[in-house]
Amino acid sequence: MKVSNDINLQKPLCSFINKEYDLKALSTSELSNPIEFTEKASSFFQKEFDVDTSLFNKIYQKIKYENDKPLFKNEYFLSSLAEFEDGSSYLSGCFLSAVMTNEVETHVLEMTSKYRNLLTKEFYSKELRKILVNSVESIVSKTLINELNLAYSNDFLPEGLSHHSEYLFAYKDLILDKEYWDYLNAKYKLLLPRSRKKVHQIVEVMSKLLYRLNTDLTDIAQMLGKSTESIGTIKAIEKSLGDSHCGGDSVSIIEFSNNSKVIYKPRSVSVERAFQNFITWFNQSSSIEQKTFAVIEKQDYGWCEYVYAATMTEEKDVKNYFNRYGSMVALIEILKGTDIHFENLIASGAYPIVIDLETLCQPIEYSSNENERRKYVSNAEYYHNSVYYTAMIDPIFVNRNLNGSPLAKGLRRGLSNIVVEEEGELKFVSRDVKDLTNHLPSLNGEMIDCYEYGEEICKGYRETAELILKDKRAFYNKFITCFSNVKLRVVVRQTNKYAKVLEAINSPYGIESYKNTDEYLLKTTILGHENNAFSKVVNSELEDLYDNDIPYFSTKINSIDLVNGRGKVIKNIFAVSGMQETLNSILRYNENKLESSLKIIRNSISHKSDESEDKPSKVKFELSEIGIKGDYEKIFSHILERFKKISGKYTFIDIVIKNDLSYENAPLSNNFYEGKAGVAFALAYYHKLKQDDFTGHLAKSFLDEIIAELDFRESTNLGLCNGVAGYIYVVTHFYRVFGDSYYLDVARFITDEVASIISRDRKYDLFSGTSGLLLALVRLYNVCEDKGIYNCIEQCVNHLILQMELDVDDGAVSWRSPIPSKCPTTGFVHGVPGIGYSLLLANKVLFRQDVTDAIKGINIFLKKHFSVEEKCWHEEQGEQSLFNAWCHGAHGILFYLSEVKRTGKYDEMEGLFQATVDLAIDGIDFDNHSLCHGSMGNIDSLAYAQELMAVEQKELLEDKASEIVSNLKENQVVCGNPSKHNSYSLYTGITGVAYQLMAYEDKNLKLPSVLGFE
Repeated sequence: MKVSNDINLQKPLCSFINKEYDLKALSTSELSNPIEFTEKASSFFQKEFDVDTSLFNKIYQKIKYENDKPLFKNEYFLSSLAEFEDGSSYLSGCFLSAVMTNEVETHVLEMTSKYRNLLTKEFYSKELRKILVNSVESIVSKTLINELNLAYSNDFLPEGLSHHSEYLFAYKDLILDKEYWDYLNAKYKLLLPRSRKKVHQIVEVMSKLLYRLNTDLTDIAQMLGKSTESIGTIKAIEKSLGDSHCGGDSVSIIEFSNNSKVIYKPRSVSVERAFQNFITWFNQSSSIEQKTFAVIEKQDYGWCEYVYAATMTEEKDVKNYFNRYGSMVALIEILKGTDIHFENLIASGAYPIVIDLETLCQPIEYSSNENERRKYVSNAEYYHNSVYYTAMIDPIFVNRNLNGSPLAKGLRRGLSNIVVEEEGELKFVSRDVKDLTNHLPSLNGEMIDCYEYGEEICKGYRETAELILKDKRAFYNKFITCFSNVKLRVVVRQTNKYAKVLEAINSPYGIESYKNTDEYLLKTTILGHENNAFSKVVNSELEDLYDNDIPYFSTKINSIDLVNGRGKVIKNIFAVSGMQETLNSILRYNENKLESSLKIIRNSISHKSDESEDKPSKVKFELSEIGIKGDYEKIFSHILERFKKISGKYTFIDIVIKNDLSYENAPLSNNFYEGKAGVAFALAYYHKLKQDDFTGHLAKSFLDEIIAELDFRESTNLGLCNGVAGYIYVVTHFYRVFGDSYYLDVARFITDEVASIISRDRKYDLFSGTSGLLLALVRLYNVCEDKGIYNCIEQCVNHLILQMELDVDDGAVSWRSPIPSKCPTTGFVHGVPGIGYSLLLANKVLFRQDVTDAIKGINIFLKKHFSVEEKCWHEEQGEQSLFNAWCHGAHGILFYLSEVKRTGKYDEMEGLFQATVDLAIDGIDFDNHSLCHGSMGNIDSLAYAQELMAVEQKELLEDKASEIVSNLKENQVVCGNPSKHNSYSLYTGITGVAYQLMAYEDKNLKLPSVLGFE
């Protein structure tokens, strides 16, 4: 489906006050009439996305303006506003006192009268009021705080105020002024209808909860081991648990006057019931006993036993706790569970108890036709086949650590408040008021560092996994018996993305008009149309978001259909059902998977544990939560801070992409492209600049460990990026940096060792084949004119000439590519230009005619495959090469063409050189900063060719380079791998970004180009 070019998709979702955002495709002016806007919106969506536009009419009819007058100075809410601890709730309470209508208040009084056996006067006057205030706070608070500042700036408040509470009390009187109220509602057209609707919804939700509680009171009392009389009345209802769904409904804790508690879940609890039964069965054969809790299952809702957090009193229980945790991880992983984050697990003494199980047995893939890219639920491409999918183990990222698992150290919940700064400005701030530690185990009240018990977690995981593998058939059959009829929640999009949309539409700008709200919701819709199946859920998402709810979807375990929060069935959404996905998971689980998951757990936990004592205490740079900005010294400082020593070896824990596109945390490999050799190379030159002993020591230690692991008895890749040539290249540069002849001896040794396997190579390219070795040897020979190195250079050239393919019709020369390709490729690193680049540089040493002839054939190949009209290269089968990067595209080819131009022999290539320079300058990627396929690599390739450019091209290049660096300094570093997570590597990670920034900003260093393998 097409997306209109007029829609600026680069605008941030939460750019609250961005009034330049213009939906030209909707041709909207400032439309205050929702029906008028609906007609235009419906036409646009029908044309662009084939969306069911009848939904828009329903939505706008539902949120039309209400004409009933507000009940000013409602004493019910004004009577005790002072007890609200924070300014945000106080302002929301003031607003609610004006929003409350006689109808709502009458409904509240009727409700409390009807259930007087459950509700006390204190509950009515205090608890219910807090629930209602909280319901509107997210809608109105930012707007009211914004207006409070405007009132202060425009002298609408009395003079002489100094404390934030005085401003709040003064603003309360302003809100309750009729003239000011009319001003607010004229400026923010959705403020009143949206908040009033939410109040009505919450009152209805509370009525339903009380009806169900009253109906099921006998069952609940029995579960609590009490009589209905002894549990007493309702003392409190905490509705802040979980997200709001389906008209304001959410999980709630009901506390009775005898202090007993019960959990109310306004959705099916069949999966909780099934899991408790399953655990009871599993405990019979496992030495690791898990604890269960009681569940009362009703039609589409249920009650669960409240699980109390409790400390342990004996040290032996601590190891048992972590054994049980590891066991639970294994069970959740194999049962295809997800979303078991810190809020969904309670440390109850020696037992980790998962209290929210609605996301077990997940269907993970949307249905698709053969022409569509496979689309995974909640974008789970990169972790659905990993233990990370459970959310019980936190992955490690370069730019930040996730700390959301039940192993995460104590987290804190903020409370909003308003303060008066020194310059007199009012500011909305958050302060930490509540430790979230129910997920953390403790011993005699002292919190335990979970990451010190990694081996116990792994032990529990192994024991449970091995037990399952030992009798997989029984596990398989019992799963079917227990879970055959359960109903599951499906998180089709990460909840925090919905939260950002709600935050945006409830911002002062978003709440001004329907048009402003739709700016943000439009983006949500667009993001759903990359897959036909996923696009079907977008209407439901919009409807829920308009109701200020997090969209909710469910499915039956045997179904491939999806059901939205209003009960509408969306047919044939999933490729396979949750039942089949889980059965496949059980069958697929084997010893290799067991060991892979254990490796991930160990690596993640070891990285979270205390840092190595070998680290210098002076390196203290810490990343912000959102990432790293483009300062090479800070990036290098971060790299120095994050290395680890595992089993006596220096390394980093990094993101590794597996063949199935899932990712895991693992130590860096050794290679030059994405491993320790590349990091060591960059650190060596950083040491040269800073003369820092520790950096030099770390660089040498990395290389020493790589050299110690070299083994040429196994088949070995020869290339520069992923092969032995990368090590030759790095030790050559270590000799240049440190002046130690030891590194030259190592280079000679490696050269001698690989000479015997050159003839067996069938990869040929720079990345992993003979031409990569040839180029590294040429660079080594330039430093050390050794006869053995010269002979090996000749051997590489002979092999490449022997293996080249000649097109007898036009004289084009090529080599087969080792990457998945139907033919030779025009890419620099994996294809013909890179091989030509190595041959050109080798011929500066050999001066051979057959090499010169091969270069002519390569030139013919490149010209033949370049389309002047389309300004791109075509591969052998007519496929268009759309990349414009170093690895594949103009930026890489430019290295070869620059060397061709420097020979002065191939005038026929001048036009292609100029066209490639123009393509490279025009094709800079500001969304990626990596060397391999991002903007920092673009700087390197263009700098390599700069002296050969026309004057106007040089000037344009300087402007572009400056723009790239400015962009990087203003934005977070974004590196290049499929999962969109930063890595440490030289070519696709932050090390390369730091190295190239250093080269750009300290030109006197004359750092070698790693893309040109100088």
